[in-house]
Amino acid sequence: MTLTLPAIGDITEARLDRLRDTLAESSYDAIVCCGFENIQYATGYRSAPGANRRSQRMAAIVTPAVVLLVGGTAEAAPAVAGGIAPDRYIPYGAFHFDSVTEHHPALQCAPQQASLGAGVEYAARLLQSVPLSVVGVDEDDCADEVRNALVSALPGATFANASGWLQGVRSIKLPGEIDRLRHAAGLAEDGITAAIAAAAPGVTENELSAIVGRTMAAGGAMPRSITLTTGERSALADEFPTNTVIREGYLLRFDVSCDYEGYRSDIGRTAVIGEPTALQSDRYNAIWRGEEREIEICRPGLRTADLFAAAIEAVEESGLRPCRRNHCGHGIGMQIYEGFRVAPSDKHVLEPGNVLCVETPYYVLGWGGMMVEDTLVVTPTGAETLTVSTRELRTVS
Repeated sequence: MTLTLPAIGDITEARLDRLRDTLAESSYDAIVCCGFENIQYATGYRSAPGANRRSQRMAAIVTPAVVLLVGGTAEAAPAVAGGIAPDRYIPYGAFHFDSVTEHHPALQCAPQQASLGAGVEYAARLLQSVPLSVVGVDEDDCADEVRNALVSALPGATFANASGWLQGVRSIKLPGEIDRLRHAAGLAEDGITAAIAAAAPGVTENELSAIVGRTMAAGGAMPRSITLTTGERSALADEFPTNTVIREGYLLRFDVSCDYEGYRSDIGRTAVIGEPTALQSDRYNAIWRGEEREIEICRPGLRTADLFAAAIEAVEESGLRPCRRNHCGHGIGMQIYEGFRVAPSDKHVLEPGNVLCVETPYYVLGWGGMMVEDTLVVTPTGAETLTVSTRELRTVS
């Protein structure tokens, strides 16, 4: 898959501009980001420990004029190499770099602090000359030591939970973000297509999973989740591939996700080995019709709860009843489930720039499972699919 994407620096600047423009219209004087995705959105720095282990805590403080990032000393060099100005990075904790020169930029960061809390307090005190009356805090991912440090360093400020506000900012995707989501979706599709081409009786789930992963990695993505199950195992909603051997007549269900420059895909497809039975075709056509209904009616102003109801109605009208689902899709972006769900109790109203996955999986224990899932971006007049591969039930000769 070939796609020309805006440079990382360009999308970093565009995201920060959007964050600051929205901040200027809010009641907040500053925002403290604690979740790794919010930190990447605000600073452009994508933490490898954060993406892989989510154990090394960080915090970013954003004002209309300044962005400060507090993180582990071990991440000082990657952060500076990724474009963070050395004097805007406050390191904490013990770690030691050797260097060919004492003037290496990564050694010019702010003074090393003992802990995350100490680093946040140091950063906040740098802003004491800036009037900060109300500070929004990413409470969903905020550690107690960060809260305590902010209160200590900014005694005149009040603090409010801004996690929902940050999700709202991120939910309207910029063009460069949509490009990356499109690319991630395309790589997942390419992986599924390559695996279906290699599928045959006698091949194992693990062998096909390796093809999916290699294809996505060759396109520059990091494989994140490959649910590839066959036969009765295809009814196991979220499951790792095994050495189960594919046989004639088996369903082959794919639910695949990768990460491209911090943006996720989540794509579902179903194939059958040989000619499908009437039952397989009928059930698949019913769930496919439900997903098609979602694509047809998706538009600004539509409640996600109504999108869910329409999907269920279409599946049941097509003969598959009762259709019992907790959700028929979800927002997607830097997180695979981001912001809202297409669910009966969800209160989100779709806006241009929202990106979501729509899906209508069906699982029957002892028989099998099937799904079709695609990614859409809401446009001013409707929705555009970011996926391009066929959504039909595929057959493997």
